[in-house]
Amino acid sequence: MNNIIKEIIEDIKIKSQDKGTYCDFGSDFYKPYSLDKRNFYEIFDIGETGRRIGFIDGGNNEIIASSDFSLHLIRIFEVVYKNNLREKSHKYEFYCLASASRQGDSIFYNIKTYPINYDLKVGSFDSFDKTLTVGSHRVSVSRVCEAVRKLAEIDIASRLADKFSSGDIIVRDGDLMADATYEIDFFNKLYSKAEEKEIIICGISKTTRLFTETGWSLVSALKSIAPDGEWYYYPLAENNNPLHPADIYIIKLDKKSKYCFKLEVYNKIEYDIRDVAGLLKLNSSDPVFLGYPYGLIVADRFARVSNSEVEYIGMKLKTTAGKDWKKIEESLHAIDAHGILDNII
Repeated sequence: MNNIIKEIIEDIKIKSQDKGTYCDFGSDFYKPYSLDKRNFYEIFDIGETGRRIGFIDGGNNEIIASSDFSLHLIRIFEVVYKNNLREKSHKYEFYCLASASRQGDSIFYNIKTYPINYDLKVGSFDSFDKTLTVGSHRVSVSRVCEAVRKLAEIDIASRLADKFSSGDIIVRDGDLMADATYEIDFFNKLYSKAEEKEIIICGISKTTRLFTETGWSLVSALKSIAPDGEWYYYPLAENNNPLHPADIYIIKLDKKSKYCFKLEVYNKIEYDIRDVAGLLKLNSSDPVFLGYPYGLIVADRFARVSNSEVEYIGMKLKTTAGKDWKKIEESLHAIDAHGILDNII
């Protein structure tokens, strides 16, 4: 066993020797630039500007499911700061039922939403939707509900934009890539409002799968040449992807933090990255996750849908259904066999 561990360590050491010289996006839409120490810029402290910065994140959890339907509780949380003090927050919730049916020659997943305090209308998804499939397999019905959650996050960002003014910032947890069905329409609605009101739209990703051309982590490669302190790195590449109209940065928001994040900013309106980075830095000093915006920590916490919540809702469904539950339960057995094996000791 010790020999295996030593071999693993040696292989990792060998890999770490060649960090690469540019970011490989894996797409012709991106023309990468060589990594250069001169592209690091210091983030300066920023005082009270009176500008609002809103953070949005979403969560979902499956209540009951079969191979042909899935019911989720979806929750989106927004929190707004002004002069780094929380100004307001709001929680949006709805149920989402995805169910399979035949349309023409294909199986589609129809979406029906049940508003608690928020309503969202979404069309159906092809069960072989290429934006959601993994390999040649049919999309799982549960995966479609996750796609609906992201649409809700973008829609709520659009609603928040209605209440914001020029120079204010909206930050979503995740990127600004429209890579799944319906997302381009939802993003375009958000971007249209941003342009009309001169609002800055951002996305911050806690994890990034960007690599250099040698397969090394881009973030690790940048950290190996980065200066001390807080900084942002730009540019990584010329971005010509019509589904991804964003400037892409790597950013470190606290000098004591071990973490860097990918920051994306919608690039069809004028903005000053120094102001954006300064406001994010101001919001990223909480020791619970040093160097990560506290607004996103709050949004994540209150958007989560716990297992205990969905177990309670599932029990209410069962008791309310009464004798009809037996018919529903029969379909659940199509996918719950793994649960029996998991509980065998």
